[in-house]
Parts: sequence; C-alpha cells; structure tokens
Amino acid sequence: MKRILSLVFFFMIASLHADDAAKWEGYVKKYTGIIAKYQKNLGVAKSRLNVSKKKLAAQPSSAKWQKYVKKYTSLVAKYEKTLKKAEARLKTAKAKLAEAQASSGGDEGAGPAGPPVNTNLTQEEYAMLKEIQGQKSLEMDHTKVLTVNKCKDCHGGAIKVWKKTPHSTTFDQLHKRKRAKQIMKSMGMKGSMKRNDLCHRCHYTRDEVRGKPKVVSGVSCESCHGVSADWVEFHNDKTRPRQERISKAMKLGMNNTDDVYLIAQNCYRCHSIPNENLVNVGGHKAGSDSFEIVRWSQGMIRHNYIRGDNVKNAKNSQERLRVMFVVGAMLDLEYALRGIGIATKKGRYFSSMMKRADTAFKRLNAVDKKSGGIAEIKELLKLFKGLNFNNKKDIAQAADFITIKARKFTKNHDGTQLASLDKVLPAESSYVWKATKRK
Repeated sequence: MKRILSLVFFFMIASLHADDAAKWEGYVKKYTGIIAKYQKNLGVAKSRLNVSKKKLAAQPSSAKWQKYVKKYTSLVAKYEKTLKKAEARLKTAKAKLAEAQASSGGDEGAGPAGPPVNTNLTQEEYAMLKEIQGQKSLEMDHTKVLTVNKCKDCHGGAIKVWKKTPHSTTFDQLHKRKRAKQIMKSMGMKGSMKRNDLCHRCHYTRDEVRGKPKVVSGVSCESCHGVSADWVEFHNDKTRPRQERISKAMKLGMNNTDDVYLIAQNCYRCHSIPNENLVNVGGHKAGSDSFEIVRWSQGMIRHNYIRGDNVKNAKNSQERLRVMFVVGAMLDLEYALRGIGIATKKGRYFSSMMKRADTAFKRLNAVDKKSGGIAEIKELLKLFKGLNFNNKKDIAQAADFITIKARKFTKNHDGTQLASLDKVLPAESSYVWKATKRK
C-alpha cells in the first residue's frame, strides 16, 4: 500500500510539472505571436512616418503632414515600447518553460526512492528489442495484404467465429456511431474514418484496390497475424514439416499463435492508445476498459481451431493461460509507462495511464506473492521501486527493459511450474463474451 501511495504521489508531482510546462509553453506561443504582430506594425508605422516626413519637408506649412508626422512618431514609440516588454516576457517564459520541462521530463528531477536497477541491455537484447519494435509498428503494408479470402479455405471455423465479433462488425458499424463522428469532429478530421490514417490503423484492414489503398474489412486475420504475402506460400506448403513451415513463416513476418508474447503484444498496440491528443482533444478512450489479455482473448474472440484439429474451437490449456496472464500484466505495465512517457500535461490521457500502471503493478505484485517468486517479475518490481517518474528517458528505458523481460519470460516458462497462479487467473465466467453496446 505504501508503494502504491508513493507511486501515485510521484505521478501527481510529475503531472503538476507537466501542467506547468504546458502553461509556459502557452505563454511562449502568446508572446512570440505578439512580437511578430508588433514587429509588422512597427515596420508599417516607420514606413509611413518616413513618407510623412518627406511630404512635410516639401510642404513645411502643411497641417495635414504635421499631423501625420506626430501620429506616426507616437505609434513608433508605442510599438517599440510594446516590443521591448513582449521580448522581456518571452525571455522569462522561455526560461520558465525550460525549467518546467527539466522537472517533468528532463535528465534532472527526483523520483521515488528505491534501489536502482541496471537497465543497460546486452548486444543480444538490443537486437531482440529492435526486432520486437519492428513488429510493434501500427502500419500494415496494404500491398501485402491478401485478406480473409485467402485464409477461409483452410481456416473456415476461425473465420466463422471472427464474423460475429466486433473485430469484424466494426467495418459496417463503427463509422456510423455518433461517438465516432464526435471524435472525428473534435480532432478536426473530415470525411469517413475509413479513409483516415489515424483510424484505420487500429479499426480496419486495407487492401490494394485498383492501385490505391482501400479499407476492405475490420480488424482481420492479418491485423493480428501479420500481412501474409511474404509468408503464406511457406505457411501452406504441406510437403514440409509443420515446425519448419512455422519457423520460416515467422522469419518472414507471421505472428504465430504458438508464441504467446507476439500475439499478446499485438493486442496491446491498439488496446492501449499511444496518442495523447486523440484522448485529451478527441475524447477517445486511452485504452479498452479493464483490458486483461486472458479475459478478452478467451471469450468471443477465441478461435483455437488449430488446437481443435480444425473441428472444434478448443480451450487453451491452463499452463498456457498462466503464461498469458503474466505476460499480459508485464505488457500492461510497459504500455502504461510508454503512455506516461509521452504525456505532456495533466489530463485524461495521463490519468488513464497512471491508473493502468497502478493496476499492472498490483497484478504483478499478486503474481509474485502467489508464485513464490519469478525472476523476471522480481526484476520488474525492483525496477518499479527505483524508477524516476519525472525522467522521460528513464521511463522509456524501463519500458524497453520490460519488453525484454516479458519476451524472455515466454521463452523460459511453459506454465507447468506456475500452478500457484491459478487462484489469481480470471474465472471463465468473467471472460468477455458480448460486445459492449455503444452509441
């Protein structure tokens, strides 16, 4: 409890610094604008003063040009005085902004006390991280999408399940919803969300149609398993041993379901929103409510026909569920930290990511206590206790560290030695079987 309160306290301090930075950023913008405006006005006034002086020199007794000389002399003095004040205030605002940014995200700033963890990665771990980060890209190469039509001949059962899920029905429904239209409006977007780059990355699948990208379905096979043009032929080559086909296809970009980490991290790419503006300005949620990988993947989304010999939609083994649960908690913490790291001010986005980090920490704590101690989790808990939440660089490194530990966890554990976790796993009755009704 003390650790959680400490975490919340430091999040609050960080948010105040971020809020302060936003305030001074506003002042910098304000005074920069004022200076630009009055520099222009000063230039015009000086030009007109020069013209008036020349006219007056030619007509010394002209009351008209005497009046104009007096008028523009006064304006020049006024604008010069205003510029001097604005420049002084801009200098102060810039200094305050730099100070606030250093407190909220620079290399300075005190974080919660605790033993530091060495987050330096080995050369091998950096290579692993680079590979994983490449897989995390939200961009799908639409020229390599083959669509569900290529999958349905062999995976008919899975396609049948998919068609009843929000992943599929979003294609016909999402763009019509009042809430979706409101988000588009708040973000200043025009046209259909199906044609908007920010929306299609998580809500739709695009294909190449007559030489142009076009949305053809909702979240589909290739959204989760990877665009398939490069690997589908190896995947389908039944003359080769199954494991050889899987290994080759994975090297070419397939997210195979045997790899719990690859599938889980693919879910978090979209169920945790990496866009502060979309939340604070657009009103979009910062992520799916109470998202937890076991609950959300084992209900209506489950389509384990491969494990059911293509006859039945098989349940996952208890061992696999244990691994999924732990990896999900790790990823929850990773993505929450990434969100905190990109947050620039106090608001809905920051608060949501703070709450998510708190939930993930509690879950990992529970896992650690029930399991009797898992090396990768103990390292993460120790990391969390020593993390400087005011330092964006530290937060980013911590998130990368979690990526590596989660990946290694799936390689080091098959779930057979984690039976003690069964009491903290989500009950089957809590699985998500129905889509949330939305307006």
